[in-house]
Amino acid sequence: MTDDPGALPSRITTADGETLQAVWSVGDVVDAVAVLTHPHPLYGGDLDNLVPATLARALPERGIATVRINFRGVGASSGVHGGGSVEVADVIGAIDAARASFPAVPVVGVGYSFGADVLLATADVRLAAVVGVAPPLAVVPLDRLRGARGSAPTLILSPAHDQFRTADDAASVVADWADTTAIEIPGADHFMAGATSFVVAEVTAFLDRFIRLG
Repeated sequence: MTDDPGALPSRITTADGETLQAVWSVGDVVDAVAVLTHPHPLYGGDLDNLVPATLARALPERGIATVRINFRGVGASSGVHGGGSVEVADVIGAIDAARASFPAVPVVGVGYSFGADVLLATADVRLAAVVGVAPPLAVVPLDRLRGARGSAPTLILSPAHDQFRTADDAASVVADWADTTAIEIPGADHFMAGATSFVVAEVTAFLDRFIRLG
């Protein structure tokens, strides 16, 4: 696996003119590209967070290249925090970069916490599948979260003891969402200590069904 290959852009420009820091991880085979988004910027979230960093190590071994972005105002990214709705433009910028860099393969999205809600709110038909890990389902209005992804299959992975939205509550919220599956992460809380192996297994199993890996 290669981290941040030189031919891939380390800076991504959004439609509204912000420049985002991007880190790529690419294996020997690329069957898909995953845009990975991080938890809340105002509480220390960035692209080096445990969940996106773990996925960036694991997914390329399954043929899924990854691009992690720092949302606007985080790390080397320009701009200021926009509360969630504005950051949708950051995700779209990352999808643009993924499609331009690997035009022949599908693009998927995997977000954690704040980043999960932003990803769920991103209305972009180029997303072949979406995974939200520990989404609070509160960063943007629920009506926007419910319908943004169109026909993209969606997986919600919710910690059993999440401090912001328990697995039971999350399952109830998404019960009427189209093509959406909710799975509980047993024994975990929002911060995912000891739960990343479970997340990697569920994410890869879910994505494999839609990008026909292995």
